[in-house]
Amino acid sequence: MKMSKKILCAIASATMLLTLNACTNQSKPEQSSSSSSVADDYALQSKITSANILASDIKTQATEFLLSAYSDKNTLKATEKFVVVGCRVDDGKWTVTVSDNIQFGEKGDKWRWTGDDKETCFDSFMADVMVDFKQGYAEIYIIDGKLSGVATVNGGSSSDIPEALRNEKTWSDSGEINWQGGKAGVGDNGVIIGTSPTITHKGN
Repeated sequence: MKMSKKILCAIASATMLLTLNACTNQSKPEQSSSSSSVADDYALQSKITSANILASDIKTQATEFLLSAYSDKNTLKATEKFVVVGCRVDDGKWTVTVSDNIQFGEKGDKWRWTGDDKETCFDSFMADVMVDFKQGYAEIYIIDGKLSGVATVNGGSSSDIPEALRNEKTWSDSGEINWQGGKAGVGDNGVIIGTSPTITHKGN
């Protein structure tokens, strides 16, 4: 029994359609993988930007505190050129660790690193102005009595901060380190660390 030309054309058209659909379906995984990669890169950069904003906010508020102390004739007095102020934040409460070799004024009895007064005690002041920072860790770097930079990790601890950030030259000269994650703001095990000013990755 001979098939009509119309039937043969219909069969040919259906075959072509199936072939096109098969090719289209085969190409989808590659497109999905590419889109996923772009989305991942965007999400990572968004986290880094957010962390840098947090570091910048901490730097702004800490500078404000130091300026208020200065206006009250209680400037920072230090026997060390480079000082690291460690700040652990737990449920919004700030716990500050700092060398005894740096204090406010001659006696350090009014303006202090720790205490209950929200105006003259650094830990209480920061807890009051940084109400959205509930859990994490920050380090404040002071050179010659002046605040030079801040590093912070939201939800992290002191062990997440790269040791290279605790180097005076990082903040006074180079402005760059070898980030363990291979990208500025990405530390060991992919931990996101904010810096202000932004510390870049060597080789970028």
